[in-house]
Amino acid sequence: MSGFAATAVDTIRDAAAAVLGDRAAPHVLAASAAAAAATGAIVFATTARRTLAATGPANPLPPGPPAWPLVGHLPLLASTNEPDKLIQRLAREYGPVFHLRLGNVVVVIISSQELAQETLIKRGKVYAGRWAGKVLTFNSEGGQDMAMRQYSPRWSHLRKVAHRILTPLKLTQMDAILDAESLRLVQHVVATAGEPVEIKRHLMLYTANIMLAKCLGISYDSPDDPALQELCQAVLDLFELGGVGGVEDYFDSRVLDWAVMRNKRKMLADIQARIHDGLILNRLVELKTRLNEEVARGVDSRADRELCYAEELLLTMDQDELSMNEIKLLMMDFLFAGIDTTAATLLWLLVHVINDPTHQARLQAEAAAIVAAHDRLPSLDDFDSLPYTRAVIKEVTRVSPVGPLGLPRQTLEDDTLAGYHIPKGAQVIYNIVGIHDGVYDAEFRPDRWLDAKSSLGIMDGTITFGAGRRLCPGVHLAAREMLVLVARLFACVGVESAKGDGVKIDMAATFGLTVLPKETVLIKATVRGPSVRDLVEKVEMASERDADDRVAQSAE
Repeated sequence: MSGFAATAVDTIRDAAAAVLGDRAAPHVLAASAAAAAATGAIVFATTARRTLAATGPANPLPPGPPAWPLVGHLPLLASTNEPDKLIQRLAREYGPVFHLRLGNVVVVIISSQELAQETLIKRGKVYAGRWAGKVLTFNSEGGQDMAMRQYSPRWSHLRKVAHRILTPLKLTQMDAILDAESLRLVQHVVATAGEPVEIKRHLMLYTANIMLAKCLGISYDSPDDPALQELCQAVLDLFELGGVGGVEDYFDSRVLDWAVMRNKRKMLADIQARIHDGLILNRLVELKTRLNEEVARGVDSRADRELCYAEELLLTMDQDELSMNEIKLLMMDFLFAGIDTTAATLLWLLVHVINDPTHQARLQAEAAAIVAAHDRLPSLDDFDSLPYTRAVIKEVTRVSPVGPLGLPRQTLEDDTLAGYHIPKGAQVIYNIVGIHDGVYDAEFRPDRWLDAKSSLGIMDGTITFGAGRRLCPGVHLAAREMLVLVARLFACVGVESAKGDGVKIDMAATFGLTVLPKETVLIKATVRGPSVRDLVEKVEMASERDADDRVAQSAE
């Protein structure tokens, strides 16, 4: 084997280790050798390939770093465990739009707000495709869900269905669930004051129960519940597997696909069996049976009780021309997208305010004003009275977006952007951190959103939740979830690192579909006064009365 080919073997093997983990790396060695042999055969064509790659029909591709033959920039990607940081560095070097070639795929990276608006809004249809790697394609059963489905009339139809059950009115109907789950988390933090608490587990319980209650009409009492742990672990596993495209995504090779995806498919098949066809489909069958029985008895299900999303879709599946499998995949989208991302954002918020207590003090003061005025904990009725809380949440989504590279788009036709050729079928990545940094300074400063010319709308001025045709449909729900919990938490407690007063939490992050702190975040809470427990009890009693009223109304 030539020196160049041997280097190629090592490069691809290292790429596999970085992208897939050390355990999977040996499985691609045979494919690496085959690729190296092919590389040796085409070494003479390197210059010609580079020339071809740099030119389109009329304009060149955007600039980019020097590429290897055959593998392109995969070795560059394999050189880091932080692809988002690499992308940000390359953007500073090559400008607001540049390209990488990963195997046989052209990847276009956009890092300016102007070009993001140009592609997401003005020419949104061209960039509305979804580039799905093999992990997410497998998990979406061949790209049949809403998140991974290609832009098409059927996708538009599913999108309309999703929006219909996420309207502002529908979201206000979830307020009772948000009240109950935020209270549950605050109660736990108050009860364990002075003790170290791994808060991520409880944030996952909070977001999971909200999504499960509204999507499927079920919830869990403890983060240690085996069924909840199974769901949360499945979400984390999927996001870890799908966080970085593997080498199998960038070559049309059955051998490479078999070698690299073999273990991944086993894990994904297990997730499908336990979550898609276990938790979700089994629950849908239960709900469908219940609805059919009510129809047979002449009962109006909508008048009898408040329905969960799944029940609403099951009742209209014929009119909406939805299959049971499409409803299942919509529920999967809501659960997988709505659990870890919101919990991760809340976790980063705690890290920021623990590391800079001045923000925490202002959050406490704002919540305390509501307590003093109304003798109760803050609620979603106080939305307009919590501007600093909303500003902190928005600043966290700007500075620490949990998906710094988002979900990749795909061009549906050839385009010209900033004078460069963008080919049809290109993978398009939005460097969200780079886009934000080009508009705002890097300092964590919530007050920027309180300026007269700024907006507290969580999407205004940021693209953390996307934009245009594929804007995240759950953005408004996420904003409400975060607001009520943050306001109530800081009305009741102060929080610090469990390592001691004044000790900061490491801001280093692990990369994936959601970016989390590398350090396990252990917090210690201090109850803010003797009246806190009375306030919590009042909310609990009010929630119980509301629940009793709903039961009584259903019985009438």
